[in-house]
Amino acid sequence: MKQLKFLTMALLMVVGLTTLTSCFDSDGDSTERGIAIARVTSSMGLISFRTSTGTMISPTQASLTEMEANGTRFSEMQGDILYIMYEWDSEVQQVADDAKEISGVDLIAWASMESPVEIVESEGAVNDSVANASVIALGSTSESGVTQTGEAQTTFFDANTLLLPINYYYDYNGRMTHSFTLVYYPNDEETRNVPTFYLRHNQYKENPTPGSTNNSNYLALYGGYLFYYVRAFDMTAALNRYRRELGLEINTPITTVQIYADTSTIGVSLSNSTRKPYIYNYSSSSSTGN
Repeated sequence: MKQLKFLTMALLMVVGLTTLTSCFDSDGDSTERGIAIARVTSSMGLISFRTSTGTMISPTQASLTEMEANGTRFSEMQGDILYIMYEWDSEVQQVADDAKEISGVDLIAWASMESPVEIVESEGAVNDSVANASVIALGSTSESGVTQTGEAQTTFFDANTLLLPINYYYDYNGRMTHSFTLVYYPNDEETRNVPTFYLRHNQYKENPTPGSTNNSNYLALYGGYLFYYVRAFDMTAALNRYRRELGLEINTPITTVQIYADTSTIGVSLSNSTRKPYIYNYSSSSSTGN
């Protein structure tokens, strides 16, 4: 979690990031802001957000109510991973960098980071996902987000949820026209040794031109739009199916997953892509999850 003294309005106004605009009425300099990747939780009907390190963020009911008045239904998002932004008046309260409980802050923006995982019995099945575009590359294994050098990073939110940065070309006016799915084939021979997934990338209504600035990594590093770059994949059902197929106990730890992605640095056409395997390892000490 990172606290910010200042965040540009451009970050808040981007399409796909639901914002609470009334929080910007004050131009005082005592307002501080924080961002987090967190899971939606509910207790006694009260919505909170829990980070992978266990920090519980409980926004004011007023800010949640205003979000819901604009159509947000957090009660229907329980368990989802969101990118959230919140603010507080530093003259009224202080929020420590290592705080385990944060309350009394106003939620001012959120965006979903959720992408689906499909268990497909055979290629071509009804729920099989067919890609129409390649990606540039997937992230590497690390705890942190985006580094100053722009290196893609990957981590686990918990033992079953992968936070996967996906670098892909985009058209600046059509960023929301991309979708990603991880497909798991239980009968795939490749998955007998390690749980194996295939990333499917679909884009709509755009034909981006390759370049050093029109990609999701650049968008996250220099624009702050992390939720376009990092997607959350809940692999629980697929990993349980893997255990069942191999006759493993349901609580058997799975510490390695493999993801195949169709990659290309010269464009988005699948015909010019190379299918590349990526290996990710989970441990409670090396990831941000528990």
